[in-house]
Amino acid sequence: MENVLDYSEGLGNLPKSDVLKYLLEDNCSVVVRPSGTEPKLKVYVSVSAPDRSSAEKMEERICGDLCSKNLFKK
Repeated sequence: MENVLDYSEGLGNLPKSDVLKYLLEDNCSVVVRPSGTEPKLKVYVSVSAPDRSSAEKMEERICGDLCSKNLFKK
């Protein structure tokens, strides 16, 4: 993990929000926020890669790491 952005007090010109963004190596990130309508968390994984195959492999690795630490279930 490279850095964590906490939006709870607002960030830049963005309003306050219950959002954490984990910046990862290789311009990838994981965003976690509560659902606005259900009692659960929403998790978004973003990857940057030269092609679709590489992006899919990076996504699988990141999701696998989260699952192995019991932080996330597919």
